[in-house]
Amino acid sequence: MAEKVLITLKDYGIKDILFSSFDHYFLKILRLKSKEARIAMLDDRVDQGPKINEAKDLKAEAYNVNLKRLSIENVHFIKAAGLKVFAYTVKNKRDLVLADGLQVDAIFSDNLEECLA
Repeated sequence: MAEKVLITLKDYGIKDILFSSFDHYFLKILRLKSKEARIAMLDDRVDQGPKINEAKDLKAEAYNVNLKRLSIENVHFIKAAGLKVFAYTVKNKRDLVLADGLQVDAIFSDNLEECLA
């Protein structure tokens, strides 16, 4: 599947894609197929420690974590490993304020209007 995705993107001239998945095996295959692929690991665990080395081995640029699982310590730990921290899913203004306080690099939101209200 990874090869088909890469071929399809190339066929359409799409270049600036960040691949993010809970399927870390898929991300490994993707990395084998493309040294240039931009990768971010998705994780929903409280303790990201064991997966940080895996993300580094993949040459991931970001680590995407459930906002409810983040603490300032987690964010600093992930950033110290050389990864950006993207928080999901920011649903409202309170979540946006929390993400900002945690100093994440980016957010995912499925309700941007409510976040900005």
